[in-house]
Amino acid sequence: MTGRARSRLFTDQQLVELYDQGLNDREIGEKLGTVGTTVSYHRRRLGLEAHGSRLLFTDEQLIELHEQGLNDREIGEKFGANHATVRYRRRRLGIESNRPRIKRQRFLELYERGLLDPEIAAALGVATGMVHAYRKRHGYVTNWNKPLFTDQQFLVLYEKGLRDSDIADELAVSKRTARYRRRKLGLKAHGHKRLFTDQQLIDLHEEGLNDTEKAERLGASEGAVFYHRNRLGLKAYGRRRLFTDQQLIVLHEQGLYDTEIGKKLGAKTKTVGVHRRRLGLKAYGRRRLFTDQQLIVLHEQGLYDTEIGEKLGAHQNTVSFRRRKLGLKAYGPRRLFTDQQLMELYDQGLNDREIGEKLGAHKSTVRTHRRRLGLKAKVLARNL
Repeated sequence: MTGRARSRLFTDQQLVELYDQGLNDREIGEKLGTVGTTVSYHRRRLGLEAHGSRLLFTDEQLIELHEQGLNDREIGEKFGANHATVRYRRRRLGIESNRPRIKRQRFLELYERGLLDPEIAAALGVATGMVHAYRKRHGYVTNWNKPLFTDQQFLVLYEKGLRDSDIADELAVSKRTARYRRRKLGLKAHGHKRLFTDQQLIDLHEEGLNDTEKAERLGASEGAVFYHRNRLGLKAYGRRRLFTDQQLIVLHEQGLYDTEIGKKLGAKTKTVGVHRRRLGLKAYGRRRLFTDQQLIVLHEQGLYDTEIGEKLGAHQNTVSFRRRKLGLKAYGPRRLFTDQQLMELYDQGLNDREIGEKLGAHKSTVRTHRRRLGLKAKVLARNL
């Protein structure tokens, strides 16, 4: 049996009409809402030759712009075409290319400013190789080895106390260049300017502040404070405690466990645990949300673990653990129907799915209890 052919999106007449307008396969496809390959297949079937892509410009337009001295790239920008397309058409016409010209005055201005060949090329909008050839042809030496600043300029900035990175920014060079020139002149590097004096550090240390607090006061990094404190031979202070032993003991005697004490005192649970153990206090576990008596009462009502958890505001796993600890058996989910209800509906000729819809249960549940009762499945009647 053969498959049904797909309906065409266009007729041969529509294809011929668009073809007569001079459109190519891709353009006809866009008009008819299909792809170019489909159009190409039906065009060939009708014995029609392909139209090439329409030219973005004529030979006369190309010759006219070429005579104005424009190069391939500039002509392409005028017509919205690729420069390779312009080059192909120009060569087909046997026309030599108009290479971009470098104006001597403009080149000398850029060269005397100390720019390199790539920078001059970018400013003139030409290739780097063209600038390189032009410079060699006219006998100009490259600016690669030309110093970008004098030793005198460097010394003036160095004597102001500037570091290598600051000098590099001022002279528009890399930090590595500035460092190389400084070492060549036999000058030592300026370190980072200190944000505080030793006296300021000592005063804050005598107030009992730790390194983090000192750094915040002085607007410096903690590492810088640590380095200078060690240099001065000062011992480190630990972080100040957020609570006293007396506060911890009072809250512990209220029966609170570590997490609750931490929330009260604004401290971490781990910190509370460390100080509680140091004081020899035992940890309290989490408070129970219900008693054994409450669990037994709800269990005797025939509720299973999930329902008991919802009643007591506890998790099902917690209820299950406590129930097993008390030696109580689990109740499964309550049945939504009795065997008598199942048999009555079965006798009416209903199948498992229909019985499930009547009783609000899944058909697989109905099937399980039907098989348990030894009842055969009802076969669905089919319209032949």
